[in-house]
Formats: sequence, structure tokens, C-alpha cells
Amino acid sequence: MQLLAVRPWDRSIVWATVMDILPTWQGEWDNNAQRILEKYRSFADLIVRLDLPAAIDRDPLIDVSDRDDRADRQGTELQKALNIRPSRLLFAILNAINVWQLDNPTASRGDCLEWVHEMWRGEGRAQWEAAATAPAGSTRR
Repeated sequence: MQLLAVRPWDRSIVWATVMDILPTWQGEWDNNAQRILEKYRSFADLIVRLDLPAAIDRDPLIDVSDRDDRADRQGTELQKALNIRPSRLLFAILNAINVWQLDNPTASRGDCLEWVHEMWRGEGRAQWEAAATAPAGSTRR
């Protein structure tokens, strides 16, 4: 029998459920615990319905080089698309693409490139440049 791997988001939902139930736990399962459990079950069901687990495992959309290293392939394509050199900016843009791809799980490579160009010409460039110059460990977006 093969056991299914427990995904990080599964563990996070279990942990959140437990942490939500614990403050009111009286030693027995009650209506409040059941209500909390159902809230998180509904949330987990929504994650599955939106196909987010598959989106997390999906290869990055910007990826066309023959090179073996995925980051090099993405970086090379982005460098060409935006006419930029390798830098922290490149990684800030790749991080933004990862978030965008999760927000748009059915998007195509063309959709992604269009979004990158749109952002580069607009507000995104300043955001990405700020993220690229933020101190290590900063949560700037």
C-alpha cells in the first residue's frame, strides 16, 4: 500500500484547526470544535476545487531554454523579454511570477509574458525594484 504524501498546505490546515480549537477546548468534542473543524474542511475543499495543489506543483510558465537549471532557463527568458541583466531584480520578478501563477492557475505562458510586460511598463517595475533592494529577510511586496 502506498501512502499519500502529506503536503505542506495540509499540515498548515491541520495546525490552524488545532490552534483554533485549543483556546476553547474543554476536554471533549463539542459543537464549537465541530464548527471550527467544518470551517477548515470547507477551506481545504475550496483549495482542492480551485486546483491549487496542482498549481503549486506546476512548472513555471516562463521556461523555454534547453539548459538544465530551471532558474537559469527562467532568468534567461526574462532577461531577453525585459532586456535586463542578471541581478536581484531578476529574482524579484521571478518571485512575483510565482505568486501570479498561483493566482492564475489556468493561465498560459503567453498570459504570463503579457502580464510581465504590462507590469514592467506600469507599477510593477517600481515594486520589483523596491523588492530587489530590500534588505534580506524583508517582507516587502
